[in-house]
Formats: sequence, C-alpha cells, structure tokens
Amino acid sequence: MINIKRVGEIIARNRKDLSMTQTQLGEVLKVSHQAVSKWERGACLPDIDILVRLAKIFNNTVDYFLEENDAHISKTNILNNKNDIWKSVLEKIKDQISQPSFDRWFTGTTAIQIDNTLIISGQDQFATDWLYQRYSHMISKTIDEIRGDNDLEVTFLFSEGTENTEP
Repeated sequence: MINIKRVGEIIARNRKDLSMTQTQLGEVLKVSHQAVSKWERGACLPDIDILVRLAKIFNNTVDYFLEENDAHISKTNILNNKNDIWKSVLEKIKDQISQPSFDRWFTGTTAIQIDNTLIISGQDQFATDWLYQRYSHMISKTIDEIRGDNDLEVTFLFSEGTENTEP
C-alpha cells in the first residue's frame, strides 16, 4: 500500500532541496500551488504523469516516491549532471562581468533542467526579470559553448507567476 503522507514528505523535502517554492514547482508542472500543497500534506497523490515529471526534476525514479522502504532509495543529488550546467555557466559568466554585477545578479540564482528546458530563477522577481532582460543572450551563448549545441531552451521564471522565455 502506498503511504501518501510519505510521498508528500518526499516531494516537500526534494522541492526544498532545490530551493523551489510550491508555486515554482507548480508552474514547472503546470499545476496550482494548492495542488502541490495537497501532495505535500498527504491529502492526495499526484497523477502518474506528474510523478514521472517529479522523478525527472528530482533526478530519481517513480519508485523513489512509492517505495515503502527507504533502504533502497538514494538521496536526491541536487547537482546532478543536468544541473551541473548552471554551475559551469556561472563559472564562465563570472569571468565575463564585474564582480559586483555578478554578486548582485547571479549569486543566489538557481536553475533546474527539465527535459530540454533550463529554468533559471533569480533571488526575487526583479532579479529574475533583470537576468532575462540584461543577461539572457550571454547566458544562452555560454550554455551553447558549454554544450556544443543550441538545443536547450532557456526560461526565466520566478514564483510570482511571471515567465519570460528567450526567443
């Protein structure tokens, strides 16, 4: 039998490990923050297609959520290969702009890759918008250099619901 409370605890723990709000996770999954809250409280389970997407986001398997025994479940690795790209981007951009600008706009940013989209979030709505308006071209160019292709879509998203996608 599936322990709904445990599934909710896993979702909440992994969401927090990625420094995401319920609203941000809801936006990525295209559900309301209320739905995320219900899952995390153990009031209901996400649909199977949502569990599959959560497994990708948290770099795990659907079994990770549904197993009763934690003994075979590995801890989520936040800086997995998909998300290491943001760390590499930050290292390269740090050399391209002044230290005060880097500290103001890039310190505290987060990025998560879901499928072929990299979702970047600043410290607040203003910082996220500024990253999009001022640095999106530099970020995309740096990602293309690191990956050797331009197949990764870059999206700027903050939890208040504003989404900016680079053309």
